[in-house]
Amino acid sequence: MIASFFSALGPLGKTMWSAVFFAIAIAIVGLLVLEQRAFAARGKAGSWRWLRLASLPILAVTALVVVLAARAVSGALALAVFYLALFTVAPILWFGLHVLFGRWLSPRMSRGESVWVALTGLAILGLPPLVLGALQSPLYRLELGLDKARRDAMDEVPLAHRMSPVRRLSLGDAGDIHAQTLSAPPGVTVDRIDAQGGELWSDTATQMHAYFCRTGSDLHLAWPVGSTVPPLRLYWHGDDGVRRRSEFRTGDPVHALPAEEFTVAWRDDGVDLPVPVARSRVQFGWVTDGVEVFRPAETLQRDEHLVDDCVMRGYRRDAWRTEGPVQRLRLILHPARAGAPLLYTASRDASD
Repeated sequence: MIASFFSALGPLGKTMWSAVFFAIAIAIVGLLVLEQRAFAARGKAGSWRWLRLASLPILAVTALVVVLAARAVSGALALAVFYLALFTVAPILWFGLHVLFGRWLSPRMSRGESVWVALTGLAILGLPPLVLGALQSPLYRLELGLDKARRDAMDEVPLAHRMSPVRRLSLGDAGDIHAQTLSAPPGVTVDRIDAQGGELWSDTATQMHAYFCRTGSDLHLAWPVGSTVPPLRLYWHGDDGVRRRSEFRTGDPVHALPAEEFTVAWRDDGVDLPVPVARSRVQFGWVTDGVEVFRPAETLQRDEHLVDDCVMRGYRRDAWRTEGPVQRLRLILHPARAGAPLLYTASRDASD
């Protein structure tokens, strides 16, 4: 659980949470050292050590009794039994077993001393989740603020990507789209892409972005003619490790561009599109017993990733042998700004 938690954090978040975990560990060790010294002054350091070690099997026995009690019943009653045992049986076992074991030790631990060891044991168990729960929201906001300040302090440089000419493709009665590719040179890695909405810039990784998709650090844009793509900020670094910021705007493509036909090349195991399109905008269809059924392409297949979200030329469906060749292809392109979506459907010819 901790490993998955850390893997989802950025470098700044990992640093801050590492400091928190280190501080918690120091607090626990400090508590144990002070407690050990207090019992050593009474001549009971050895008894304290054995009772502290006994807390581990006592914890296991207490947890086992609570779980078995809840599993003895079923349905909604199990939850009620669990909480009842947690707040009645568990404290009796936890403190009772500490007092009982403390009496067997030599020198003998008094009832108060055993209860104290049991209480500090609960404090050690409860300290990490309490601290983590209390700090989660403040540290998250702090991380966002510091990360934004770091991004704002970056020097803005010209975009390193090579920009292909804007193409115009006709989708028949559905309308036309523009398409453009930004190809990253070797050694360039895109870390983040922000889109402007009003006065704010927001991370496109946490929102739908039907007007572009990614393959690695390459960007492929496709948007309906007449709509606009919001300004994009690309945060990237090269082989030197220096992080940079670049801004990209599509400009105003010449509407008199000659329109190419948006031609789908059909294969038994997939399709070839003339330009890359975001996976969330593509649906594949079949006709079974006269009923047309479409399935979204955004369901991840083997070796597909959320970041690399394009349907590229050479796209292959893993289930083509069991489901058969794709017979229909539907594109649903929403304009970047408010507006009606562009809906386009292509069908495989009987000869394909």
